[in-house]
Amino acid sequence: MDKLTKHKKAACLYKHGCLSSYVFGQFQELVLCSDATDTITCTQNVINIHYASYGRHDNRTCPGPEMMNTNCIASSSFSYVSGECDGQSSCNVQAHKDNFGGDPCYGIAKYLYVEYNCKSNDVIHSFHTDVICNNLYGTFDCAVGVIQLTYANYGRLDEHTCPYWKQLQTDCHANDSLFVVRGLCEGQTQCSLTASASSFSPDTCDTRIHRYLTVRYTCGL
Repeated sequence: MDKLTKHKKAACLYKHGCLSSYVFGQFQELVLCSDATDTITCTQNVINIHYASYGRHDNRTCPGPEMMNTNCIASSSFSYVSGECDGQSSCNVQAHKDNFGGDPCYGIAKYLYVEYNCKSNDVIHSFHTDVICNNLYGTFDCAVGVIQLTYANYGRLDEHTCPYWKQLQTDCHANDSLFVVRGLCEGQTQCSLTASASSFSPDTCDTRIHRYLTVRYTCGL
């Protein structure tokens, strides 16, 4: 069943602050209308984000005054939700444009759609996180299995990683970070790349900010 059909099944038909949770097959589904916040929880397990989309894919979910564009998605949708939730037992997510690098379709009523499941606590130990500082070359690999990316961000999210003078902006990113790294590394046993602005779309960082690439992955069969 395609994503559009799933969206119709999980349609949230209220205009304001709607949040709805559904169980569909092996995945649970969450729909948050624009600006709403909710908590994803896995009791005695950890969260595994399968799919996330902030934008609009149909004209029924979270109805608003303008719904003509049904092909709208923020490219950082998966990066944001997986970064907040993967490997955690509980996480808060908010359907607000600032979490997704801005408004992906101005004037259109938007919503956040998430598919996730709960895995054994053992999964939390299988996540690997690597950081490559700006303009440096790095390699990450899997001794067993192949690389499966869950999160990537080129930009800056704190003051302490790859320190470089005083970094006043700590909330910037390139929207296509996960897309680019997946294209280079997904399904490989080893991957090498350079954390360079030339590899990603223009980011939201001030030109004076020293960036770095953060990559989170598991080794799957």
